[in-house]
Amino acid sequence: MRRGPPSGGPLRGLNYDSAEVLAKPAFLVAVAAGIALSVAAAAPRAAVPVPGGAAATATLSSSSAGAQRVALTIRFRAELQCGRLNAPVVAVRLPDAMHVPSTIARARMLVSGREPSSVTVSGHTVAIRPAPPKPGTAICDVIGPGTVSIAFAAGAGLGNPAAAGSYAFSVSAARQTWRGTMTIR
Repeated sequence: MRRGPPSGGPLRGLNYDSAEVLAKPAFLVAVAAGIALSVAAAAPRAAVPVPGGAAATATLSSSSAGAQRVALTIRFRAELQCGRLNAPVVAVRLPDAMHVPSTIARARMLVSGREPSSVTVSGHTVAIRPAPPKPGTAICDVIGPGTVSIAFAAGAGLGNPAAAGSYAFSVSAARQTWRGTMTIR
């Protein structure tokens, strides 16, 4: 079976390392006919905050000072590739006054609705490796703004600071940082 672009025909002269070919009717006909074409995925782009989206928000299941086993959801806006944050690791820096366990099971977290590949804790920084695309997922190069959510379940073991006040946190991914505050009452 021949792999790669056809030597002639309506697809000749296209850059097969880009999504340009995906929009061509001849490509769609070739795929429907079962002709094997090799189209390399474009290089991943770094996560970029969208205009007006450099801030992060935090929602706590309880905002009471000293509350334990608190669920936390952090949201921020960024450019996403096919609805996914394109970053190998997302680092969440939680307030020093917050209780953060020495380990967090990945089953106790979700990144935009999916369990991450791994979670490691170092002090008050939680490093999250988002899950890769599901096997068999089509190549996708659609870049657009969207909201990323990072959810810590109550079972993750987070605890609120003991004193009321506003506490800063941050999320970093692919050389970008989003900052926010959480209010404890």
